[in-house]
Amino acid sequence: RLPPEVVATLKPPTWQVSAMTFLTWLGVFRLTAGDMAECGLPARQCKEEQAYLRSTRYRVTWGQEMLAPDRDAQVRATGGLGDRPLVVLSAGDHGRDFAARVSGTARTQFERTWHDLQSELAALSTDSTHVVVEGAGHSTLQTDQEDAQVTSAAIDQVVEAVRTNRPLTR
Repeated sequence: RLPPEVVATLKPPTWQVSAMTFLTWLGVFRLTAGDMAECGLPARQCKEEQAYLRSTRYRVTWGQEMLAPDRDAQVRATGGLGDRPLVVLSAGDHGRDFAARVSGTARTQFERTWHDLQSELAALSTDSTHVVVEGAGHSTLQTDQEDAQVTSAAIDQVVEAVRTNRPLTR
């Protein structure tokens, strides 16, 4: 349902996945990648994230996810979640992320479709909420201090609902 222009940017060619996996295995990314000390998390967590993102394990898993032929079919076949507490956080602006490389028309169509898909995800649970974080990008929900506070609050909300066996507080 996403615009073809966006889909093309999300699915890398097989040769690229293979090359990146091989270069990661050789240690090239560990030697050439910049320091992620300013990733928005405490220094220790930034270093851990940096190490993980440069690992062969991450690259292989990423490649498998991007190239999985039945990935979307598996997601569509997912049943409901009953009344399990669920908060779906959506970035309000993917223009800084993967949608930055597409036309404005495709980006607008993507944002609309992405919002619909995220709402459908939230509808899998009868105890859910869908929060669009305006101005946030896909990765800033973790790294930007203000956006990360929204993420932390959502996690706290779900944990509290599970611990107290009560519905989400809205």
